Amino acid sequence: MLPLDLEEPVRLEMTEQLNLLLADTMTLRDLLRNRIGKSRDQPFYQLHLLFDNIMENNPEIVDTIAERIQLLGGVSIAMAADVAETTRIERPPRGREEVPVQISRLLDAHQNHHRPLPQVGGACRRAGRRWHQRSGRQRRAAGQ
Repeated sequence: MLPLDLEEPVRLEMTEQLNLLLADTMTLRDLLRNRIGKSRDQPFYQLHLLFDNIMENNPEIVDTIAERIQLLGGVSIAMAADVAETTRIERPPRGREEVPVQISRLLDAHQNHHRPLPQVGGACRRAGRRWHQRSGRQRRAAGQ
């Protein structure tokens, strides 16, 4: 039995959407991490601080999304090739870019990345609450 008692089409859709979100989150992390080293303009230190600030919570976010996928009975993507194949964020060119171009690319990626969050997050929270309510009723009925 799966942890959440949802119809299979619902679970599959939520898992697919969460894997897209996971791939985009991991890609955004990599963009932030790699863009710093390719900066050739003066505000390197300021960019480094900005990117570090944005990336600070990324490991927790990645883990939380992967846990939600598992809670739905799905398999989260993890390998770099799968992430690159799945992400909706455009791959940056090789080589160096000017700082304004980097920032513009990162802002676009960040904005596009966060669009599906309310829908997927809300659906997962509702499904989780229903599961907790049902399991609580089952424990009470069993006298636990």
